[in-house]
Amino acid sequence: MDKPNKIKKGFARPPLSLQEKEKLARNFIDGARGGEKNELEEREVNKVAITIRIPEYYLKDIDRIQRLTGQTKNAIYIEILRNAIKLKLKELEEG
Repeated sequence: MDKPNKIKKGFARPPLSLQEKEKLARNFIDGARGGEKNELEEREVNKVAITIRIPEYYLKDIDRIQRLTGQTKNAIYIEILRNAIKLKLKELEEG
């Protein structure tokens, strides 16, 4: 009655490249607008990776937020940091 250990290694198929994601987004937008061509707005963004040291209970809370919202951890971090950064800047500018 032992169940075989099913360990998935890697992806069933490789993740989409940036070009493939943009193509899918354009196709989706074109379909929603009745075939109109609509150029996506491009912004210059420098992406960097950060490492943060947080208590384990914060990580559990973030995991719970992820399960409830379906957002990626990266999106959650950005949302939390964006609000905190704006508040801190406002506080420093006023003080």
